Amino acid sequence: MIPGPTPVVRSIQDEMARETVAFGDPGFVKDYKELLVDMKELWELQVKYS
Repeated sequence: MIPGPTPVVRSIQDEMARETVAFGDPGFVKDYKELLVDMKELWELQVKYS
């Protein structure tokens, strides 16, 4: 442990204060599927997922 408090940039504080999203939330599922498409393109994978 380091002595505190540790300064944190305001933008990070704001993101940490956001409401938690459940894994089953439709918005999370949509974002996750988009992430998988982007990762496939980034890594040039030929993997099929549903």
